[in-house]
Amino acid sequence: MASCLSGERVAFAHLSADVLRALAGEHDSPCLSLFMPTHRRVPGKLADRPALVAPIFAAVRERRIARELARFAEARPRGLGSDDLSDIARAAVAGRVAVLLVEKDRFEPGRFDRATGGVVPAAGLAGGIPADLSRRGDAPAFDGEDLCGALAETVILHGGGVIAVDRLAMPTESGVAAIYRYG
Repeated sequence: MASCLSGERVAFAHLSADVLRALAGEHDSPCLSLFMPTHRRVPGKLADRPALVAPIFAAVRERRIARELARFAEARPRGLGSDDLSDIARAAVAGRVAVLLVEKDRFEPGRFDRATGGVVPAAGLAGGIPADLSRRGDAPAFDGEDLCGALAETVILHGGGVIAVDRLAMPTESGVAAIYRYG
């Protein structure tokens, strides 16, 4: 039993150091270090007690969201941030988006041209949006895509980060907010 406890102390010592570095801004994800080859035995100990680890990761995530919301608030007035879906789409394909904040569970149907960054919301498409997007009823399924998801994918492919934000914490009504790398 004593060896199990000492193993847990070692695991939490590694985790605590990583969390402290993350909170200090040295790196963004303490999760990554847990799965580095030097720490392969650590997740086994922690996997048995997820309730002990979950609050730590939740706190790191909340701090990161708060930091990015503050960055957006500073960037937007200087022209280094936007909440306009069309502007963000063009910036995403150009690789200008450093961080994309996306409202959790937001679905914006439409079409996205990954070559030009052109966006056509579903309301602008011929025929509009079918009444039932849930695929449960008799209405035909929409054949476009989720614009928020398409933007997130494009930002990631160009080396940017994507953070899902609760609706009440989202700084915009559009469901998206971008922090640009440059103007």
